[in-house]
Amino acid sequence: MVKETTYYDRLGVEPNASPEDLKKAYRLLSLQYHPDKNPEGGEKFKLISQAYEVLSDPRKRRVYDEGGEEALQQGGGGGGGFRNPMDIFNMFFGGGMAGENNNDDDDEDDDDDGGGFGFPFGLRGGGGGRGNGKPPPTKHRLVVSLEQLMVGGWRKLRLDRKRPCSDCDGRGGRANAFTETCTTCNGKGVKVSYQQLGPGLVEMHGSCTSCGGAGRIIAKADQCTTCQGNRTNNQTKVTQVLVERGMKDGTTIVLKGEGDQEPGQDAGDVVIILQEKSHNTFVREGLHLHLDVKISLSEALCGVRRAVTTLDDRILTLTTSPGAVIPPGGQLRVRDEGLPMLRNPYIDFPDKVDADFISEFEAFFPRPPNTNTNSSNKGVGRHGGGAAGGRDG
Repeated sequence: MVKETTYYDRLGVEPNASPEDLKKAYRLLSLQYHPDKNPEGGEKFKLISQAYEVLSDPRKRRVYDEGGEEALQQGGGGGGGFRNPMDIFNMFFGGGMAGENNNDDDDEDDDDDGGGFGFPFGLRGGGGGRGNGKPPPTKHRLVVSLEQLMVGGWRKLRLDRKRPCSDCDGRGGRANAFTETCTTCNGKGVKVSYQQLGPGLVEMHGSCTSCGGAGRIIAKADQCTTCQGNRTNNQTKVTQVLVERGMKDGTTIVLKGEGDQEPGQDAGDVVIILQEKSHNTFVREGLHLHLDVKISLSEALCGVRRAVTTLDDRILTLTTSPGAVIPPGGQLRVRDEGLPMLRNPYIDFPDKVDADFISEFEAFFPRPPNTNTNSSNKGVGRHGGGAAGGRDG
């Protein structure tokens, strides 16, 4: 004889319901009242999740049957308050949660855990993973020089990320912590905000940031002294990022599992976005490299021979034929001395260079010795004319 039946009533099952009955009831109700499908069902979704969390755990179910919800709050179930309802939902459809018998022989029923519903909320992970969701990727911009894009190499990057508190195992408090209703969302686990869209307002629903969507907050006296009940800590990690030869501005590099992580979820990714720094000497045009070279008038008429240091620290000699006049804006193109193409990992050949080094010449013309040319010419003209007239007379 159970003391109270509130949790059983939430799931619509009898107190003698089997684990399979509980799973089927939770599956149907959680999909029906999921906030993404039913924005008004946030409170119902939370209560269903709490009931299933208790009744699917044999030890918590026994405590509840014998002493009711009061016995659970006193720590009889050995848990640290209720989990985030979204975590329970994700773990259920992803393949297992604490308290479930994952080794049962009901393979047909397990395969139907969400598969028959097509995962309408996009929560199933690919590749047979747990499918318990993960935070969105964290984006970082990494400034790189043309030299680094030319030769490649490793770069150090400092990552600031949020990870589950190791002192409380992500619970936010001690194992039998007492929980209180979150005053921010009034225990609903969902925060409602409004966004201006045209002439009207759009109602937005999101997980409450104060309680992480759980609807309850651990009492201050029971909170973890390290994370202050937040369940996560800010961590810093210095990692190495490989900038491959041939990458370019805007190239993305993904670091799997190096981003933020919430308790009960997989770690998010870090997306590195390369940002090319402008160069003092060279200008990039696709894979071609341009260089402005100032030359003297004699070089423009008699030929040029200049040594240029390349991006990969080699000496490249620019030479034109003697007697070949270089017009203003004339170019000298050196084949296959541009930037390399990014190597294709599926094709087995060395890095390919299919771009040129282009030097554009700008001839320097010396100024005349006397800059006041017009006045001098006028004076000479008048004097010459007078002198000539005098000699003719």
